[in-house]
Amino acid sequence: MKKYIAAIGIFLFFLFAMVVLGVVSASASQMQIYVNGKEVHPAARPQVINQHVFIPVSFVKDQMGMRVAWDGKLRCVTIRNNNKKIVLTVNSKIAKVDGTAKKLDEAPVMLQGRTYLPFRIVGELTGTEAGWLKETDSLVFNSPVHIVIKGTPVTAKVYRTNKGYFVTAKDIAAATGYKMKQKSASLLFIKGTDVRTLHPVNGKGGFATVDNQWVIPLAFVDELVKGSGSWNADKSIYRVDKPNLNSRSISPSGPNKPAPSNMIKPVVHNPSTSQDSILTETNDEPAPSPLLPAVPLSGKEKVTIVVDAGHGGKDTGAIGVNDTREKDFTLAVVLKLADDLKKEPKFNVILTRDGDTYPTLTDRVKIANDAPADLFISVHANSGPPSANGTETYYYADQSKGYADTVHAHLVQVTGFTDRKVKTADFYVIKNTKMPSILVEVGFITNADNNREMMDDSFQQKVADGIYQGIVEYCQDN
Repeated sequence: MKKYIAAIGIFLFFLFAMVVLGVVSASASQMQIYVNGKEVHPAARPQVINQHVFIPVSFVKDQMGMRVAWDGKLRCVTIRNNNKKIVLTVNSKIAKVDGTAKKLDEAPVMLQGRTYLPFRIVGELTGTEAGWLKETDSLVFNSPVHIVIKGTPVTAKVYRTNKGYFVTAKDIAAATGYKMKQKSASLLFIKGTDVRTLHPVNGKGGFATVDNQWVIPLAFVDELVKGSGSWNADKSIYRVDKPNLNSRSISPSGPNKPAPSNMIKPVVHNPSTSQDSILTETNDEPAPSPLLPAVPLSGKEKVTIVVDAGHGGKDTGAIGVNDTREKDFTLAVVLKLADDLKKEPKFNVILTRDGDTYPTLTDRVKIANDAPADLFISVHANSGPPSANGTETYYYADQSKGYADTVHAHLVQVTGFTDRKVKTADFYVIKNTKMPSILVEVGFITNADNNREMMDDSFQQKVADGIYQGIVEYCQDN
């Protein structure tokens, strides 16, 4: 009888374990993960254990770019992030950070031969902002951002989701003198007779919930302060100062553009989610108005063209299907485009990068302005939901519209992707260059069909040839 009861007990234990694991697997499989605003797809999915989310240690290495080492004998993981060394041991709630012991709420675990870490601990120990976005059941990780309002630093958390940058509402309300009140589905900010309303994030400029706290778009902070927001060079500080009457406001299409007139943009992922920090930085000074060549391009003996391969080095750009990287795609296309352009004696070609390096946005703009270039083009791959696809081209100043229209017509023809049209945006590299400048999004690296084509060498050559033909036509007609 005892053996029978024991057998029943063991059976029930395993049955319970299977049910629990099944529930965990189902919820984890639906969870989205965003790193610096871009959706990523780790080989191993997160796991939910005792209502806590755990992520595979491989995620820290592959998606967050940190160095990771595993010691099987000691069953510990060593993570190195810049100069910080973190040692975590399986089933131990004590971590060592640069040799100093730190107590954890949850211990790392081993599941199916993989080491999993509590996702909040990863953020806390590595200096990365980490949070759970309630509306889409998503995990978000991003580099820290500091807010400065009229010269005064504000203690607040900033999260970068697929819909842009969001900051904790209560901290901004306190810093700006507003009181918050929820009314029905809306969030009110009240200061005397001044009442500002935000709707949920599914509406333009809406608020969201991260870690059970309301968070609001950065652009809404500009509205509360009645000021103008700007980023520093590495996009780690967002300053809101008094209005800049000389600045121009553009409202690009797509979720998450940083322009003041549109509070939600693509990442931050751009018209979908692809414009990362390298594209969306803004300048403290008003953008220079692009200057058309004094001599028509068709009449110039030499036309200098600066060609920019988006991202590079430490900045992978968007991560696509099968872990393909935007920075690799853009470089491949740009090198082919450079070869095409160099065959034309009239063209003097300058690349912002010809290898896996990372010129800053400021570097890229300086290269073009110092040349000085007659034309500038930045090549990118887009990212977004798996269903998003197509080709689009961006310009900032009116003088660049004809250039954008011409190149886009050729580009759409060679890609065969959905035509997402020509649009305006205030991306740093096309806003601050002094010549006709455009930014092309060839296709969506996160779309299986687009990605399959984009990773093909012959397709990359077709893209380069199409852009080349567009540049040639523009130079002949202008």
